[in-house]
Amino acid sequence: MNMPRQSLQCLLIEDSADDAELLLRELRTGGFDVTWERVETADAMHAALDRRPWELIIADYSLPQFSGLAALEVLKASGQDLPFIIVSGTMGEEQVVIAMRAGVHDYFIKGRLAHLIPAVERELGNAKVRREQRRTVAVLRESEQQLQTYIDNAGDAIYVLEQATGRIRNCNARACHDLGYSRAELLQLSTQDLEARLPASAVAAVHQQLKPEAVQTVNGTHRRKDGTLFPVEIRLSSLAPAHPELMLAIVRDSTERQRAEQALRESEAEFRTTFERASIGMAQADPHNGRFLRVNPKMCAITGYTA
Repeated sequence: MNMPRQSLQCLLIEDSADDAELLLRELRTGGFDVTWERVETADAMHAALDRRPWELIIADYSLPQFSGLAALEVLKASGQDLPFIIVSGTMGEEQVVIAMRAGVHDYFIKGRLAHLIPAVERELGNAKVRREQRRTVAVLRESEQQLQTYIDNAGDAIYVLEQATGRIRNCNARACHDLGYSRAELLQLSTQDLEARLPASAVAAVHQQLKPEAVQTVNGTHRRKDGTLFPVEIRLSSLAPAHPELMLAIVRDSTERQRAEQALRESEAEFRTTFERASIGMAQADPHNGRFLRVNPKMCAITGYTA
């Protein structure tokens, strides 16, 4: 049974048609169905790289108008990551070291190609791994950018803090807006620099007592860069197990909430005063059963009942 042959796009940097044919014959014998092109100059290589995608480059170390190391530089300048193998009949040990340091993946002596196929298979596999790693990194970076966009558009200030010290490791745009600092300035500070009313020891105690599974809410007062103070509600949670040394702080400016609560308290006090001093009988009853919940003194005087 014939085994399926693996397709291979191979660019040859070679001035000898006979030597190129020997390489191709070895690749075909090794089970590759080769699509190939042979070039001898830098301009021709540039054109070949632009013309089609390649999977492998095999280059002669020395050509009349070109060289293997010069070809490697052309490849690097193109931004493509391809296995690059040098074949030569003239390379000495020092030249081999220079070539490998420059980024050549492997080399062979002309006429001794017994290890060519294993090397090609290995380097094709390594190139595939590198491509997958780049794709993974690209996906992670995109996810990080999307997350950062979400965080920066959040309505609350968000901080990533060192749990032991409260040092700010990251923050969003709202944090900068609320405090009047640039992001670079905030990353030089800790929560102890921001907290205006709690002593440093108390702030550190909150950090150190936070349990991995807990969400702790504390109220505090933060100081802006210009020195003005504003009340905040802080929700702290650990980033364990991924980052046990860090914690997340979501900080909400509670100025408006406190104003609303104060206005409500004042309104209730005003209502109680009006209710108690009214010259007409007034009562508050449960809408479900009609039972009186509260009556004013005038209501008691009219009905003859005590409250």
